[in-house]
Amino acid sequence: MFSMMKGTPMTDRPASGTHGPHKRNDHAGVYTVAPDQPFLAAVARGVLARLGDDPLRLSDLTILVPNRDTGFLLKQAFMEQLGGRPGIMPRIDAPGDIDDGYLSLRMADNQVLSQALMDIPPPVTRLERQLMLATEIMKIPGMASSLQKAVKLGGELGNFL
Repeated sequence: MFSMMKGTPMTDRPASGTHGPHKRNDHAGVYTVAPDQPFLAAVARGVLARLGDDPLRLSDLTILVPNRDTGFLLKQAFMEQLGGRPGIMPRIDAPGDIDDGYLSLRMADNQVLSQALMDIPPPVTRLERQLMLATEIMKIPGMASSLQKAVKLGGELGNFL
């Protein structure tokens, strides 16, 4: 899996005969690569196909990868896919390499991202989660014979999750 910031999502299915990443139904921002395809080459091919013929649009993207080595290999895959055509590489970062200042600037530039992050509800406390799970457990016939057992099961299930 990979994550990209900015731009429009890819189509649901790749064009006939292409093997680039394609978007899973109902999962915006999550893309899959066929298991028989080289992953990074397929990602680079899919991103380039999504952007069309304008190689300068690559510079508008930030692609997050798990580590620096993957980032280096993805840059190589982009160069191979460009085949000598000029283009400015996207920003390719590993999460550990991104500083808070950069993220703040990116969020300030992107109103949709800023709003989405502001809409994330605060996390529930451990006790709240345990009691919510206990309430759901009590709804299951025969799962817990008392509220005390449901609360204990809710705690265990919360730890498991």
